Amino acid sequence: MLDVIDTDAKLAALLPIIQSASWLALDTEADSLHAYPEKLCLIQISTAAGDELIDPLGKIKLDPLLDALNAHELIMHGADYDLRMLRKHHEFVPSAIFDTMLAARLLGEREFGLGSLVEKWLGVKLDKGPQKADWARRPLTERMETYARRDTHYLKPLADKLMLELCPVDCGDFAAAGSGHRFRLARQRQFPAGSSCPGRIARALAMARA
Repeated sequence: MLDVIDTDAKLAALLPIIQSASWLALDTEADSLHAYPEKLCLIQISTAAGDELIDPLGKIKLDPLLDALNAHELIMHGADYDLRMLRKHHEFVPSAIFDTMLAARLLGEREFGLGSLVEKWLGVKLDKGPQKADWARRPLTERMETYARRDTHYLKPLADKLMLELCPVDCGDFAAAGSGHRFRLARQRQFPAGSSCPGRIARALAMARA
């Protein structure tokens, strides 16, 4: 079983990796099915250096981590609940995100759960068994740890494939306000005649504001 970051010393060792990361994927787990009020029980982070689990229930100060996260665009999937939890418990609002669920819906995908998308676009079948587990339990089981790491492990390659489909021509960054956070898609530059990218961007903006 790999180490879970549950002390300030372990977090301090991780921070330089997060701060220098070229991309960053994020997810969270809560115990909403097992407790009221719910708690934020786990933060999963993936970078090119690997997949990490941070334990907010441990004796750990998360402010340095959240400051480091805010310097990045975060790749997430179905981010609304995660962002509500982070804001409610830690007053964290990211500067920008790319939401793979919104991107998949924009492409017309009818099954846009993470497992369905990873299987279709990357050919990998995820174990969704621990999805409804009690994430406040300690220690986590090996299966729960593996599940949690894989929830962010595939977000970057999935985002890359979805972005290519969304805008196969010259693309950059387009930030749009929606649901209290920013959803990046693409910035229109010079599109060839007949390109579908501007229309897809317009649909994305409408969806992000819904």
